[in-house]
Amino acid sequence: RLPQINTALTIDMPKRDGEEAGRLVAEVQQHLGDNRVRAVAMDSTDGLARGQRVVDTGGPITVPVGEATLGRLFNLLGEPIDGGPELEAGERWPIHRDAPDVENLTPTREILETGIKVVDLLEPYAKGGKVGLFGGAGVGKTVIIMELIHNIATKHGGLSAFCGVGERTREGNELYLEMQESGVLDKTILVFGQMNEPPGARLRVGLSGLTMAEYFRETGGQDVLLVCGTDDRGLMYALLDVADRIGWADGPIRSHMCGTPSSNPTSPNVPSRSTRCTAHASRATSTTRPTGPVTLTCWRATGSTRSPCCSHMNPAATWRRRIRTSST
Repeated sequence: RLPQINTALTIDMPKRDGEEAGRLVAEVQQHLGDNRVRAVAMDSTDGLARGQRVVDTGGPITVPVGEATLGRLFNLLGEPIDGGPELEAGERWPIHRDAPDVENLTPTREILETGIKVVDLLEPYAKGGKVGLFGGAGVGKTVIIMELIHNIATKHGGLSAFCGVGERTREGNELYLEMQESGVLDKTILVFGQMNEPPGARLRVGLSGLTMAEYFRETGGQDVLLVCGTDDRGLMYALLDVADRIGWADGPIRSHMCGTPSSNPTSPNVPSRSTRCTAHASRATSTTRPTGPVTLTCWRATGSTRSPCCSHMNPAATWRRRIRTSST
């Protein structure tokens, strides 16, 4: 049988000069017919040859979750890349998960007091909400993020997860060192798909970070701040995939920009993964169960032009579009 959409495939890569033999992970995106699938590689395909053996893992990509992930730096596969010790075998969650049911959502909104006066006054953050923070290089976005992470840990007893989607290696290293110096690293999870990595890594790193953050909401009932830092192009594609889980992205828009991940790639009107989320609410949200909210903050590293996906930061506008469409 063919592997399902979003199933992880593994390929044993041959040993190359100066490098050890490794394992390439790919994710199924389309069924092409004739017992063929199209998959997106999550790492470099150098050395990949026709006829190599591919193993169907039977499930999506999984990442480690739990207290052991705090203070560590990971790639999208959940592998530590900070030079520290390997994680002990523990619980792992799939990066593709359903959003909370509508009946479990919190009907009221509670303001998240960030401790930053200008934010609390002019642009208050709602717990379980989604906020876009845009700005050019050198305007102080990283400073605000560091302050947010510090206040979430000290004043709210919560945790933070930072996802670097297409970040420059230098900026990611500086952020990691600054967190070490400020003492907030122990309350933070860092997940990076850097600019030098293949598109597949940048495409899925947002879901990996979101999954790690959701664990603490579901099990510990803690407030969790999820920060996605990216550039213009990374924001456009990565946030659309996070929106698939959140339930904002319209099917036609998602299909037009990133292709239709369905078994019939020739039909442009086939609903994408995002339309299956319309019956659910945001995974990054507050629920009525004894769990804490996941608050999503997205910020852009460079550029002054809004990306096409920024309209999805307004869920009310998305629902109005859906209502108009269904009424016709």
